[in-house]
Amino acid sequence: MSSKIEIGRGTFGIVFLETDFHPVTASKYILKSSDPKIEQTFQREWEALKLLSHPNIVQVYELSEEDFCGKPYHVIKMEFCVRGSLRQVINNRKIIYSMKTFSCWAEHLLAGLVCLENHGIIHRDLKPENVLVTRDWILKIGDFGCVRRENDTKELSKDGTLRYMSPECAGFGMATGKRKVTCKSDLYASGLIMWEILERRCSF
Repeated sequence: MSSKIEIGRGTFGIVFLETDFHPVTASKYILKSSDPKIEQTFQREWEALKLLSHPNIVQVYELSEEDFCGKPYHVIKMEFCVRGSLRQVINNRKIIYSMKTFSCWAEHLLAGLVCLENHGIIHRDLKPENVLVTRDWILKIGDFGCVRRENDTKELSKDGTLRYMSPECAGFGMATGKRKVTCKSDLYASGLIMWEILERRCSF
């Protein structure tokens, strides 16, 4: 029986649960590309993850390269958050949480954002699907595929999820220079996430 179990899939990669490791590991397989822009996106994610060490950010163990199904992949091995994403928790009506839990989760999110800001890093795709939940109900920010340094935002594509984008991330006001993408843009997304935790539904 294989120790590699698929638990997620995105545009450029697949996430596997690898049970042969201790602790159990979530491994993100990112398909290598001949497109330098795609490779640059991966490098930005890896550089950010190497910098970040915080209780409310997913812990990364190592980076490697591996051939899988005849194709070359970058592999990021990271901690496995057993309760899945915050979206799964919000949508599971069997899970009951209190205002005290909400307050704790708000603290977790904001503490993670403070860490990002201290390193000058903008996540740009903060949403319940990219916030993971540990066995002990600790929230951890994950999936840094859209990450940028705060001093590297002059030419930004509109990556991310529109529902959670601040106006400047969506391009409003950028042409005139009146608005700039900063770490505060992630704070906008975190406010929507907190609303959804309370309401247990999407904001709009």
